[in-house]
Amino acid sequence: MDLPALIKAHVARAVGYRSSNLRTRLGWGLQEFMQSPLKIAAESPILFLQALCGHLGIDWLSLGAG
Repeated sequence: MDLPALIKAHVARAVGYRSSNLRTRLGWGLQEFMQSPLKIAAESPILFLQALCGHLGIDWLSLGAG
């Protein structure tokens, strides 16, 4: 799953919404994640992925399905 693409699409769909708004709502920054999603996902707590997926409207457990 291409989470950076999903994040960009989510931000683009929301009128007046920026990635900084998502950062505020998540409580985690996304800049490093957008640059190196696999590395950051492996180093981040599950709560980060759960929160991110919740905002994107996807099941975080689907990240492990390959």
